[in-house]
Amino acid sequence: TTGRRAYNKTMLLDDGMLNYGTETFSEEPDEMLVTHLSESIGQFSEYLETRDIPFTFVLAPVKEDLEGELIPEGFHNYQNETGDQLLSRIKEKKIDTLDLRGFLTQNAEQSEKYFYRTDHHWNGDGALLGFGILMDYLRNQYDMSLDISYADPECWERFTLEDSFLGTHGKRVGKYYAGTDDLIWYEPKFETEMSLSVPAYSYFYKGSFSEVNIREEYREKQDYFEVTPYVIYVGGDYPNVQHRNLNAPNQKKILFIKDSFGLAIQSFLSTEFLAVDVIDPRYYTEAGIASYCEWEQPDLVIMMMSPSAVSNRYYNRVAVSEEERTMLENRTETILLDDLTIEAGGDNRIGAVTELPWKPECGKTYRIAFENVTAVAGMPDAISVILYNETIGDYVQQRIFDTDYAGVMEPWQWTFTVPNDSDTAEFVIALCSGLFETEDNPEVTISGISVTELS
Repeated sequence: TTGRRAYNKTMLLDDGMLNYGTETFSEEPDEMLVTHLSESIGQFSEYLETRDIPFTFVLAPVKEDLEGELIPEGFHNYQNETGDQLLSRIKEKKIDTLDLRGFLTQNAEQSEKYFYRTDHHWNGDGALLGFGILMDYLRNQYDMSLDISYADPECWERFTLEDSFLGTHGKRVGKYYAGTDDLIWYEPKFETEMSLSVPAYSYFYKGSFSEVNIREEYREKQDYFEVTPYVIYVGGDYPNVQHRNLNAPNQKKILFIKDSFGLAIQSFLSTEFLAVDVIDPRYYTEAGIASYCEWEQPDLVIMMMSPSAVSNRYYNRVAVSEEERTMLENRTETILLDDLTIEAGGDNRIGAVTELPWKPECGKTYRIAFENVTAVAGMPDAISVILYNETIGDYVQQRIFDTDYAGVMEPWQWTFTVPNDSDTAEFVIALCSGLFETEDNPEVTISGISVTELS
């Protein structure tokens, strides 16, 4: 009503969209943050090079256009300048980079087309376009035999839920300042069968792309201020997500390091690749990311983030410390354990689950492996291996194995580091037929169990 262009750290752009900013928004790029992050990424890239694992850094776009048409007079936003600086530093280290901004936010028209009006994220149209550009880049850069057919927009059906979305900026100023958004998402027209696990929360989904990746509750209108429908893909930013797809056209394993722009991208990638492991450095604290690569042996690592994430110091967790390098070079003897049978029925709460006759020590890193899992009458969808803290009475880490995938396309193997935050903590390893704290799971026998201490 008053014509005010900024309120509550939110700026009204010249096309009526909302973005970060205030009347005095003049923070220039923090060179120290950019330098630190580029050094961390450089260390990580050097480590991957020693393991012959290709690495690509992808810069996702921010809402303001590269031509600078949208920022009102008297305002400035330095996110694109921050992105330019970061890319320049990374390129100096001879790291492969892909800048998506020129494809999605070169001008004001593109920004308005590919971004939500009231949120800082791209919409479903922008994410699908970004996915196609990424797949084309991967084929040209690394493997011309890569099948990128699912990156064709014609393979996807577009859905919209009108007037249902108030983004992060909109929540700051209310729905009357710039209106609301239509939620946009895509689901494949082709047949799919896959799985997704979120170990930190004991989530496991199995079925079609839509059943696994799309969170049903966001298909219907909800309270503008209580929920964020942008997370319709996967359901949120989690420390670690593992996608598995035996029917994927490319039998490769990808490690995808992301910020919130990656939610739709990781889901799209799961249609193309055999395995997509996802790490969000803001939340993943179980081990070093280089260690995760050592343990899981991906064929390719992609790190994607937007310039707006540079100020978040947690992305420096990709750095490889000397302590971690030393640990990765150490190996000790392997302990063999007797076969275990997990009986059917009952619940999988601690006390009812099967424990290994061996206890891990605080601060140590171990690898647990099985040779085989056999079922008496029907294999469960998942086998869970749990690191349980008896002192606090709760699990702290776990690995959820898709039984159709594990033992066929990858070993029954989990590597983990035991927390070292308490002198009195007592840990055990528990095994579940199915998911932890679920009922009526079939009997299985696990054989060839081994434990290797890695540090």
